[in-house]
Amino acid sequence: MGIKRNGIEENRIEENRIAGYGMTGNDTKKKNRIGIVHTLLIIFAAIGLGIVVLPQLIILLIALIISPDFIDVGRDVSVLSVDGSHGEADEITDRFVVSNGKDTFIYDDGYLCEYIDDNNIIKIKEIGTEKLRHMAINDKYLLYGTYDHTYRYDIESGEEISVLNNIYVEQIAAIDGTFFVETQYLKVGSEKKIYNKLLVLGEDATQFVEIPIDEPQKEYDEAHIEGIPVYETVYEDYCIYIGDVPGNTNDVLAVEKNGEMYAFRAEAIFMIKAHMVTMDDGRYMYNGTSYGIDEIEGEEVRNFACLSSKYKDDIYTVVRKGRGHNMEDANPSSVKDEYLVKISPETNTTKVLYEANNKTRILGFDVEANKVYLLNNKGLIYMQDLDTEEKADVVKLDGSVGNLYVEWCNDKLYVFEYNNGYKLVGSY
Repeated sequence: MGIKRNGIEENRIEENRIAGYGMTGNDTKKKNRIGIVHTLLIIFAAIGLGIVVLPQLIILLIALIISPDFIDVGRDVSVLSVDGSHGEADEITDRFVVSNGKDTFIYDDGYLCEYIDDNNIIKIKEIGTEKLRHMAINDKYLLYGTYDHTYRYDIESGEEISVLNNIYVEQIAAIDGTFFVETQYLKVGSEKKIYNKLLVLGEDATQFVEIPIDEPQKEYDEAHIEGIPVYETVYEDYCIYIGDVPGNTNDVLAVEKNGEMYAFRAEAIFMIKAHMVTMDDGRYMYNGTSYGIDEIEGEEVRNFACLSSKYKDDIYTVVRKGRGHNMEDANPSSVKDEYLVKISPETNTTKVLYEANNKTRILGFDVEANKVYLLNNKGLIYMQDLDTEEKADVVKLDGSVGNLYVEWCNDKLYVFEYNNGYKLVGSY
């Protein structure tokens, strides 16, 4: 309230004093100091916030630049095989499911199991923390193992015997009833010694036959995509192709019988009219000549054995375009585009049958039925006709599932997830 000396004028003087116009010098200095302190506090708070937040923003920005599509579909989906593929996926396990057409076995929640249907899964043996690495099957036996221990399970009697112990296995394949086991090391005490062999176990045999990988019989006389020397070794009706990898032990590239090629590596290898077809970096080589896929441009293009199969004399493969350090993997985390491609090596022609963008992942295909199986960014697996583009839903996945592993076996799609263990989601 103003002091009543000269009426309105006195009120104005009092108001001005309250507003600060009439402060003394000490009052002004005090207020200035308080203002400076407040300003410094705001600056320090902003600097502190920047120290905490800025690195995260930079990391996010780098991630967006390096992998602009990483938030889209399927960054956590690994396709272990498509129908008809013969080759490894370079994942933690080569197979989650195997079948001889009558009996089916799966690796589920830490157990080796016999699979009847989704509601009838019989546990056979707890694998535990070792993790199942390999499985292969013929009409009588299931061969399975971890990295350094391999077992043979009698399907009819349920009897199990240990066939390899302290031997590190690179690959197991069942080819026309015969088991082929590629080994790397022999563990002696705490040391590992090179044990570079291909072991063969016939359907009725009880002992492995050793085929030395380092002593091939003759050189393969056609150039191929990797450029390394390739040798052939013949065993009974099987032709074994061995690659002389510089600075490394020799590797089994593939085993062939009656024109059917079984790749032992992630790279796709086929046999067409007695000529080896090798594939890598979005290219293929046939009869010693290299060809590209004209419809697909770009340097970071890959195709893999687990995503490729042969029908008649044509090759069907999923070609991926992407970026990132793990583009060498069969299931890279940064996939930009995917293409289902038909390759006809005899006529040197290619055709893109389906193109998927970063909203969709290709899980498999049925070339006889002319269909492709897809996963979209809503968690829906569906089938699409390549001619009519008609779609049919297969299954809507629960949004709570973890990393997915997809595998084709015996004309069925099996979906597994990793969530504190590998577990079957279902078969379709």
